[in-house]
Amino acid sequence: IAHEMVHIDQMRHDSNDTGNFAYDNENMYYTPKGSNKTIKTQRGDNVDGSPGLKQEKEANDPKVQKKIKKKYNGRS
Repeated sequence: IAHEMVHIDQMRHDSNDTGNFAYDNENMYYTPKGSNKTIKTQRGDNVDGSPGLKQEKEANDPKVQKKIKKKYNGRS
């Protein structure tokens, strides 16, 4: 659940806590926090959710998960 909460925060483009993540039927778009460069990745069964993707690395980071949990739940 914590991992998916990070993705929800990534999709809120007004968030300053995570990078920005979006996708459509063909591609995924991720702009890391503090960057202006968007990484475009073509979607596919072997790519979607791959742990090597920057947005997945951020969503798997325990420190980011704790921060987002606290942000939405008001607890640590």
